[in-house]
Amino acid sequence: MGRLYHWKPCNRLPLFTLKRVYPEGRACRRPTTRQLIDVFEPIVRHTIHRAAPDEFEIFTTELSPIRHTILTLLGISTTDYAA
Repeated sequence: MGRLYHWKPCNRLPLFTLKRVYPEGRACRRPTTRQLIDVFEPIVRHTIHRAAPDEFEIFTTELSPIRHTILTLLGISTTDYAA
């Protein structure tokens, strides 16, 4: 799979195109905050508690390539996602 964005400098600010931001999979050069939030909306996290009070297991939806790209562009560590 290729990169999910195109990066080119423009007036000292990065200009990029995120692919597959819209539901129909079209690219978007200037996604709105709502569009970025919508990409992360279907994520779920479940915590299963064991018999001992301090024993539990956490299951989180895996990062899709577009979610990984957005976190990277925002400077958010993907390890923070699972924390």
